[in-house]
Amino acid sequence: MKNSAIKIVSSILNSKEFKNLKIYINKKTILFGIFIFFFFIIGYFLIKPYFYDYNSNVKLIENKIFKQFKVNTKISGDINYKILPSPRITIKKVSIKLEKKNEAISLEEISLFLPTFHNNKFKDLDFEEFLISNMSIQVYPNDFVDYFKFFTKIDKNKITLKNCKLFFFRRTKKQSFI
Repeated sequence: MKNSAIKIVSSILNSKEFKNLKIYINKKTILFGIFIFFFFIIGYFLIKPYFYDYNSNVKLIENKIFKQFKVNTKISGDINYKILPSPRITIKKVSIKLEKKNEAISLEEISLFLPTFHNNKFKDLDFEEFLISNMSIQVYPNDFVDYFKFFTKIDKNKITLKNCKLFFFRRTKKQSFI
């Protein structure tokens, strides 16, 4: 007896087990399933960087910061990943040099924002923004012109200073400038 593929598929769909499944499938359950699927996909991309070992790859992170933001960094503290309020890497105890001839600026904490849907490998990780917030930064007056030139020519790379206080530091005394 010859049966076509359409007849076989229609007989399977008309079977008793599949009719019971048809009762439970409606627009609400399909939309709920799609919502749960996207929730797990977005959750996967947000939680995956949490399992990277940042502290053992300090040199790699320093090189990525230099390549992307043109800032020499020396990381001496802990590196952590935070999901909220947005995906970011927070680095404690960092010294940065904007130009090679300038003196290093010591910072307590910086944040590197990550794109939500970034590359799968740690080595391919990119940063969206370099954020320094709520810091008191000691700046040497001799290097101020170089800092000004650096921040005016770098407009593609997002280096943001938010709620920071600049202190002009002299060898003999400290003077404040806000």
